[in-house]
Amino acid sequence: DMDHISLVFTTSSNQGLNTASTEGDVVIEKIEFLESIPATPRNDFDFNDTTDSEGFLGGNGVTLSQPNAGEIDLAITDASPYPKFEQSGEYSVDADTYQGVEVTLINNSPKNTLTFVSPSGGNEFVSKSMNANDPNPQTISLDLTNASNWSGEQKSWWLQLIDNPGDGAQASA
Repeated sequence: DMDHISLVFTTSSNQGLNTASTEGDVVIEKIEFLESIPATPRNDFDFNDTTDSEGFLGGNGVTLSQPNAGEIDLAITDASPYPKFEQSGEYSVDADTYQGVEVTLINNSPKNTLTFVSPSGGNEFVSKSMNANDPNPQTISLDLTNASNWSGEQKSWWLQLIDNPGDGAQASA
């Protein structure tokens, strides 16, 4: 229920607070209101910039840090039975084109299963075992072709780290 839009053009002096405008023209051809902010398409996340988590957030007791280029560290609290590494919606994946995910990781936790969760239209899970408490890199490949809700542009999905699937929640550090 909006009756007007205000655009204020400022000069760069005084941290943008100077409202004295300069001469010139601005031509606006279209203003569109969207349901959500569009995500940038992306299919590769390499964490090469230590100041950029590439749209990922830690959830359910996970804290992220990036001490080295080319990696992102997930610290999991003891109280977290289903820690997750979540794409915030900043980037999207064309799920019709990309029907699998490959994750290279070092697992210094007792978690022994990596699960991809696609929440679109109801959570669907694709899981694979991984080596627990292993200081060596391992690559986990997950096939998403049978996930019925993995289609179109997907902006929200996550990786969940769990113990003993089917045994219920197991808290780990």
